[in-house]
Amino acid sequence: MAFVPKTDWVNDSPPGFEADEMIRMQIGIADASADAASAQLAAAQATLDASTALTTAETLSSSGLIRGVSGRNYRLVSCALRNPGGTTWGVISDATHTSTGVASVETMADRVRVHYDFTGLRVSSLQATTDETITEHGITAGASVGVSYADIYLYRAGEGIGDYVVYTAGAWSSFAGVFTILDYGVFGPGVLQLTHQSVGESTNPIGGATARDPQWRVGVASMSQTLTQVQFMNLGAATMAGAAVNTMKAWVWRGGRTQKTPIDPATVNMAGGNLWVTGLIEV
Repeated sequence: MAFVPKTDWVNDSPPGFEADEMIRMQIGIADASADAASAQLAAAQATLDASTALTTAETLSSSGLIRGVSGRNYRLVSCALRNPGGTTWGVISDATHTSTGVASVETMADRVRVHYDFTGLRVSSLQATTDETITEHGITAGASVGVSYADIYLYRAGEGIGDYVVYTAGAWSSFAGVFTILDYGVFGPGVLQLTHQSVGESTNPIGGATARDPQWRVGVASMSQTLTQVQFMNLGAATMAGAAVNTMKAWVWRGGRTQKTPIDPATVNMAGGNLWVTGLIEV
């Protein structure tokens, strides 16, 4: 049977062609709109990224600036300080230590002043801390911070001390080495003078001494931050002791009181003891 072509198609299009073409056109328009929207979104995101991204050059530029929020830049102040000679604090600069943003260090009577090598606009933050060597001696640090320098103050926390002090074999001794024997009988009859580490605030000092041998009455005659005078008295005769004898033994203690005034930073010179300083100043 021979094939007979259909002759009643409209515009020479097969049935359903126009509907299919319309659908394809609508899909194409939607696809184009979606592509355009995606391109616009990508462009907007790229603009946002460019305005907020912290690149290496922006974060740590050749000028030493650190970028924070938009429109604000900061300079880093960072160093390790040490007082090797017991008189002057300075920046440690060697094979394993360096500093940033510090021009000079000044040792004053009650503070260490760190001068920046710039003048900032506002202070963001700055911390000064003692390392483990200084901290174990009960010393802490605090900073008062300005836009061109920071003052570091050192305080000694009160620490109670005590030891067994005896006279034997012709000499005085402190069993645990807490006290250093200064002299006996020099300040006054029966008075043993002991020196020791600072116990903090000198106002209203506290301490005491107790005799081990019952023939003696022992008390503390005078006290300061670093000196304690222990007085021996004959219990029966109620007179001051004379020459030291082997029966002179006493437990001596001092209570610690937190020092409320800054200590002289020149006196803080523990071997290997450092102060760490780190801060951000807006410029």
